[in-house]
Order: sequence, then structure tokens, then C-alpha cells
Amino acid sequence: MNTSPLTDKALLTQLGRMPLLSIPKRLVMSDWAGHIPFAFMLIEAMNPQNIVELGVYYGDSFCAFCQALKQNSFNAKVHGIDTWKGDIHIGEYGPEVLEDLKKYLDSEYQGMYELHQMRFDDALEKFPQKSIDLLHIDGEHTYKAVKNDFESWFGKVADGGVILLHDTNVFDKSDYGVYKYWNEISLSYPSFRFNHSNGLGVVFKGEKAAIPPSLQWLFALDPAEVDLVRSSFQVIGNGLVYKSKLDSLYREYKEIKKINDNLVVKDKNKYEMIIKMRRTLDRYKKMETDFLNLEAQMRKTSE
Repeated sequence: MNTSPLTDKALLTQLGRMPLLSIPKRLVMSDWAGHIPFAFMLIEAMNPQNIVELGVYYGDSFCAFCQALKQNSFNAKVHGIDTWKGDIHIGEYGPEVLEDLKKYLDSEYQGMYELHQMRFDDALEKFPQKSIDLLHIDGEHTYKAVKNDFESWFGKVADGGVILLHDTNVFDKSDYGVYKYWNEISLSYPSFRFNHSNGLGVVFKGEKAAIPPSLQWLFALDPAEVDLVRSSFQVIGNGLVYKSKLDSLYREYKEIKKINDNLVVKDKNKYEMIIKMRRTLDRYKKMETDFLNLEAQMRKTSE
């Protein structure tokens, strides 16, 4: 029996009304960009008071949460926890990453956020039991690490809260174990998984009967509707992935152009720099065309 509250047409209509096509103000990396439309929708549906993110890095998802709160005039606090030194998967990096993020957040979301530069386990004491409405886990991706993060922080999440786990669809890296842990916990709680952009698992803490009306549709989809929702968010999310890559390419192009304009070296080296610059520009133009095509699909989906 189909227990979904929506028909395919009604589902598309609801998706079209949600803030999926809002353009994020900050995109540094593309890994999480594809899930920002869902993040915007989730914040609007939940109106959370307390959000915690484990693993912030450049802050694309963190800033998306802040932007959604501000757009909806919600009064909430977003906490980001990270060492900002790197880990076994992304390697080490310098203090400039955190400095750049703080500068941006202070300019856009002063008073809405707190950053805690520490290990996840050390931050547990800062949050009372059942005080977190939305928890996003995106730290070290080994099975042991994600299991520890989920189980250590689970008690901090309020009944009726939501937990997000990134990289649930990464199978080709030997030390990534998020998908293994997801396969275990998704059987125990109301859950949904997006497969694009490395995968994003959504867990509701509580029984199905306790799911609020604004989120019931996500956890009560039949198989055909699951495909529809996944494909819709993938098309919309891919547009943002392309935008992220476009922005990155454009920054690369400007940097190469700047170097080239100031280059005073042998003709051979200058020629090689010009060739690299042209190739970057060609890639930029191709991706721009792809992005415009995806944008047209996005708007057609939301009609």
C-alpha cells in the first residue's frame, strides 16, 4: 500500500515551491555543493534552533545553513567544530582556511555562528543532552571514525532532530567506511539517502509517527517517488556543482592571466603559460555551456 502523502505531480509542485533554486553566496569546493538545495529546503522545513556541524573545512555546507537561516529570518545558532588542520583524507593545510572562513562569516552572519577549533570528542561537553536540532557529520570518513561520531553525538540530538551524514555513496576508496555504517543505522531509524555528490544520508531521530508534517513526505516515499526526488535534487544540485567548478576555473584563469601579464622570462616559458591559460579558458567556456543547459533543466523541473 502506498503511504506517501503526495502524488508525483503534487511532489513536483511541492519541490517547485521550495527554495531549491536559491544560489549559495559561498562556494569554495564542489564536494558538498550538490546538497545545498536540500539544505535550504531542510532549514525551511525544520526551523531548527541549534545546528552543529562536525567537520567544517572551507565551510560550504556551514555557510549554506547560515544563509538559509538568514533568508527565513530564523533565530538560531550554527556551531562548527573542526581542528582546521586536516586529516588522513584531505591532508594537512594551513591557518589561512580558517582565517578566510571567519572573515566571510563575520561579514555575512555576525552573531549567528560559533566556531570551535578542537576535536569533536573534546567539544561534547559544550552541548547538553538533546540540545541539537540538526547535526551534520562530515569529519574523518573511516568506519571507526564515523561510527564514533554518530554514537558519541547521538544523545546530544533532540528527539525529533535530524542527523546528516556526508559521503554515504563513496565505495571506491578503501579507507572510506561511511556507506558501511549507513547501511547499519538506516535500518534502525526513518531515513533517506541521496546518491549524488558523494551521497548524503538523512536520519530522523524518533519514530515515524513523530515526524512533523513538513518532513513526512521525505520519509514516506514509494520507490517511484524516491527516484523522482533523487533525480530532481541531483539535477538542481549538479547545477551548483558546475557553478562551483566554474568559479574555481575562473579563479585559476585570472591567476594565470595575472602571472602571464607580469611574466618577464624566456619566450618558451611564456608560450607554455599562454597555452595553459587558453586551455583553462576553453574548459571554462565548455562548463559554462553545460551549466546553462542544466539551469534550463532545473527551471523546467520546478515548473
